[in-house]
Amino acid sequence: VDLTNLEHLEFYFADNFDTTLFPVLSEHYLLSEDLDRAGQVCEIGLGYDKDSLPGLFLQARVLMARKDLQHAELCLKKIIELDPSFFNAYLLLAEVQSGLKRSQAILMKCYNAILEMDPGNKRALQAIGKLKKKRSRKPRKKQQAAKAIKPKPKKRAKKTLQKKQVAKKSPPKKRAMRKKPATAEAVALSELEVSPKLATFTLVAVLKSQKLYEQALEVLAKMSSKQGVDKKRIAKEKKIIMDLLKSSGSA
Repeated sequence: VDLTNLEHLEFYFADNFDTTLFPVLSEHYLLSEDLDRAGQVCEIGLGYDKDSLPGLFLQARVLMARKDLQHAELCLKKIIELDPSFFNAYLLLAEVQSGLKRSQAILMKCYNAILEMDPGNKRALQAIGKLKKKRSRKPRKKQQAAKAIKPKPKKRAKKTLQKKQVAKKSPPKKRAMRKKPATAEAVALSELEVSPKLATFTLVAVLKSQKLYEQALEVLAKMSSKQGVDKKRIAKEKKIIMDLLKSSGSA
């Protein structure tokens, strides 16, 4: 089967709904923005193999493209439960949970998991830095609230205090207004930036699931020749596959 040929994949899938190659076909549709077909292929394929990691990952991406972040979060959590080392799932989960405005504790947990696998990950380091700044601002707000609760002896003092409080609270509101669009854009931009790169990683995952390690290495070799790819991630994936080859006795 020519995995780069959409028509070949469509004919093959029509005769083999239980094929493990369904994530590749789904991704073809996803990248061409045919979300209905991409979702249908995932549903059919996962009906035969509910624990297919590439299939679940593609389903999560389709859900993200549809802006269904809650179900995408559930899907990504299932992937991590099945395979705690699925790095790309953590990356998308962080973006999804940020879009859902989950608590700082939940976001920190996800970003820390990313840093455990990739200590130099810029996105995670920047996100953690922002979260820590937000935490440091909270005690100041509590102090301001405590001052506001104190009894005021005179009515004139109340008015002046209220004016001061409004003046103090207005700058943080402006900052919040600036941050909200950035969070929403992060999810949308991540799809545009990540999808082309993960297209080949999806293929690698499918080939690994079929124990076609040599073919997976060939795909990684082609990826390394492209500009803008994550060389460190490719090297990590290559090492994993080489170890699998040795353990299987094929090397």
